[in-house]
This record gives sequence, C-alpha cells and structure tokens, in this order.
Amino acid sequence: MDSNAIRLGTRGSELALWQANHVKEILEKIQDRPVELVIISTKGDEILDMPLKEIGSKGLFTMELEQEMINGGIDAAIHSLKDLPTDMDEKFIISAFLERGSIKDALVFRKDSKATTLLEKLPDGCIIGTSSVRRQAQILKLNPNVKIKDIRGNINTRVQKLIDGEYDVICLAAAGLERLEFDKRDDIIVKKLSPRYFLPAVAQGCIAVQTLNKKDKKKLFQKLDHTETHDCVKMERELLQACGGGCSIPLGVFSEIVDNEYILKAILLSQDGKEYISLGDATRERHDAELIQNIITDLKVRGKGHLLT
Repeated sequence: MDSNAIRLGTRGSELALWQANHVKEILEKIQDRPVELVIISTKGDEILDMPLKEIGSKGLFTMELEQEMINGGIDAAIHSLKDLPTDMDEKFIISAFLERGSIKDALVFRKDSKATTLLEKLPDGCIIGTSSVRRQAQILKLNPNVKIKDIRGNINTRVQKLIDGEYDVICLAAAGLERLEFDKRDDIIVKKLSPRYFLPAVAQGCIAVQTLNKKDKKKLFQKLDHTETHDCVKMERELLQACGGGCSIPLGVFSEIVDNEYILKAILLSQDGKEYISLGDATRERHDAELIQNIITDLKVRGKGHLLT
C-alpha cells in the first residue's frame, strides 16, 4: 500500500467496483497521487435471505464503510447515492456528486418473452421480482393483478434468477444495467421506463463520494462535483427527509432543471399501491427551502398525510 495514495472504500459487487473505478479514473487525471481501492463488505451484502424492509434500511450498505473512514483506513467511500441515508451522521459529508447516469427504472425480460414498457399490459399472475417498496407500490398501482416476489443479490444474480425461470420479469435501475452493459446482452431484453410514467428512487443514477466532514478531505474530491446533479439530488433528498426518510417509504421522485427553473415531481403511495398522491412544485431559486415545504403542505391539505406514516 502506497502511503501517499488516496484510498477509496467500496463494496465488492461488480457494480460497486465499476463505480469506484470510475471515480478512480477521474481522480487520477486531476490529482498527482496514486489512487487505491479498498473492498469492504457490508451487512446488506452479507444478509441475502431476508427482504430489505425486514432487515432495516438504516446504514445497511454504508455503516462498515463509514467505520473504516473513522479508523483512517480509507479517505472516502464510494456509494450509489440512493443507498446513503438522508440523516447522515454529522461526522460525514458528501464531498462530491458525480454527473448523474440514467435515472430510469427498467424491466428485464427473458429473450423469448413478449417485452413491453407498459406494466398495464403484463398478464395476470405475472411474477415480477423487486426488493424495492417504491417499485412494488408503483407496479401494483399500474397493474394490481401481477404477483410481486422479493429478489436479493447483485445484478448478475438477479438476472440469472430471471433466466432460470424464478421470475417472469425483474425491475432494476437502468443505470446499473447500462454501466455493466447488460442492456447489450442478447439473452435478455431490457425495456427502460419513462421517469414520468414510473418515478425513480431519490438520487437514482448518482454516484456519491462520502468523506469525513473535514476540509482537507472535501478538497480532495471537490472537482468531481457536478453542479446540476448536485442541485437535483439535493432537492430530492430534502423531500425524502421531509417525508420521514428512508427506503421503507414508497416515494418516487423526478427532478430536472429547465430554462433555469428547478422542477420537482413526486408520487407517494401506500404499500399496496391502492392509494397514492402525485405532488410537485417549481422554483427559480437555487436551494429554495420553501419548495419542499410547499409540497409537504399540499400533501397534508389534500388529506394524504397518513401516507407518510
């Protein structure tokens, strides 16, 4: 180990390593120091026989990486931002939000299937694999006659379960499929869903660099920060936090910046998808605190505040 190296902590899955190597390649172009990866296993990687909502989502894929930062073993942890809790410990900070990849979700079918981008067209009893309560609720809202079955494991494991016939369809983030080029495979069909039709997870598609809340650590990575991505995911995470916060809330969010206007749209659902409310607002002010409050107020005025509990 080079004592002068910048050490990046990462989980060991193929996707996590792709993301960490992506950060490493950019850093090596802008820092006159070597960059090393340190692979760290998390609780979420090790418990694969239980649904995520039963394990408890707090720090499931982050706690061990954070501890290694405290111990001085790594300078930063590389995450899919959607895995990072919004109520992060004050000892830590997100020092960079990399330019966002695809925010879309995708349906993955076997190559011999009749693929579609419309969930309403899937046949009754169709078995759809997902471990996300947000995806489950939106799927059932659009087609209550399908069967949701929990699925765990990395992308390779999930796709193999599909090919083996355990599921008829699986629902995954398009960004991960694209980064590992699963969308180019000829044994499966990948159909990406419009984010206006099927709202993504908060911060989906964004890679985050988490560090200790220290100036020297933040300075190492500040050039990696992408302003538009930073602004959009900040709005989304603030809304999630205002809603009470974590992966257990069926909240879908879509944000964009159009003609200098910050637009935020969301859907909050019951677990079974039978009840939902669509929300949204826009502002021309960067980091406008009233934007989130207006959405939460609208939610309660329209009699849907109970969906937050």
